[in-house]
Amino acid sequence: MPGMTEPYLREKFANALDGLATGTGELWERVRNAMVILVMFGPDDMPDKFSREQFAELLYRSTDREADADEGQLAATLERMDTDDVRELAGVIVRLHNHFVRRTDAAYAAEQEPSGSA
Repeated sequence: MPGMTEPYLREKFANALDGLATGTGELWERVRNAMVILVMFGPDDMPDKFSREQFAELLYRSTDREADADEGQLAATLERMDTDDVRELAGVIVRLHNHFVRRTDAAYAAEQEPSGSA
C-alpha cells in the first residue's frame, strides 16, 4: 500500500485489538470484525520478516474456505472454525500488535530484519 507507515499499521492493529477486547458477539464475530480492519493490508505491507510471515498465515487461515452464499470467505471460514482455532487467530492479531508497539523501541527494531530484505 503506497505511503503505508508503521504508525498507520500500529493504529489499525490497535483498532482491531480494541474490537477483539471490547466488541460484542462471539469470538469468531470479533475476529471477523478485526480482520475487516486488517484485510486492507497484505504481507508485503509488513515491515519485517516476522510480521510478513505471521500476517500471511493470518490471512490464509482466516479465509481458506469458500463462501456458500453472500457471507464472504472471511465469515464462511470463521463461522466453521472451532473455538480453539479462532482463539489462535485472535492471538496472532495480539502478537502482531505487540510486535508493532515493540518496534517503536529502537533497540528492538534494530534486531528485526530490515523491511527490504526477503
